Amino acid sequence: MLGNKKKRKRDKNWISAETWSLINKRREINEKKGAARSQRLIEKLSVEYSLANRQVRKNLRKNQRMHYENLASHGERAAIRGEQSELY
Repeated sequence: MLGNKKKRKRDKNWISAETWSLINKRREINEKKGAARSQRLIEKLSVEYSLANRQVRKNLRKNQRMHYENLASHGERAAIRGEQSELY
């Protein structure tokens, strides 16, 4: 196969199901905003999108922090047990 592999969104297993649902909700809002015709509706959806985007970013930061903390604790446990292959 030539070229780069396309990244699939589900390859990021550190993102929780709740965050995926927020991402899908944000995507739906953005699609509605793109299909809207009236300026008033576009402005309303823009505000909704910015709030949803803020919530998604907040949840992603929380998920990523938890993921790295889990990796660190796993590494610490492996170091205590002397499992060098796990640490490498």
